[in-house]
Amino acid sequence: EYAIFPVVEYGTVVYYQGRLYSKGDPERGTKLFPSRTDIPYGSKYWVYNFDELNETKASTALVVESILNVLSLKWKLRELGRTDVVPVCVFKHSISKEQTVKLSRMRNLKEVCLLWDRDATGRAWDGARFLTSRFNVSVAEMPERPGERTLDANDDVEAAIEAFDNRKTYTPYNAVQH
Repeated sequence: EYAIFPVVEYGTVVYYQGRLYSKGDPERGTKLFPSRTDIPYGSKYWVYNFDELNETKASTALVVESILNVLSLKWKLRELGRTDVVPVCVFKHSISKEQTVKLSRMRNLKEVCLLWDRDATGRAWDGARFLTSRFNVSVAEMPERPGERTLDANDDVEAAIEAFDNRKTYTPYNAVQH
């Protein structure tokens, strides 16, 4: 009932997430995560699409919160011929210290851009301060569409690319404004 997405770092499957692809039982939920007995470290330790970021030597990591966002953005960026940007997923509306350390090992990485769902943009600005000691940090804000539910990068990948292209550099002033 679940599509399983392996999380691979340095060629080794370290974690996974599953998404329900059939109607199934709504009581069970739409996501599947490994138990602590299966994988002792939770999602805050891993970065989905880490190996591609490492191998391509891209200068910008576009950090999103879901694997499906990464897959949509990878497809669109490839279609546009954009090789300087690699989307990665941190599974939440925040990036952990452990994930930041991993990104810090990327000598080629100059910028980290946070692109959370529209309902969590404020948290992106709050979390950006944490990253500024190592990277140029920016925040991309998904557009608000009146009458529509909150958009994420997977719902409207063109809007996500536009948000990325119009990203704002993090400064304490910008963070206060949001």
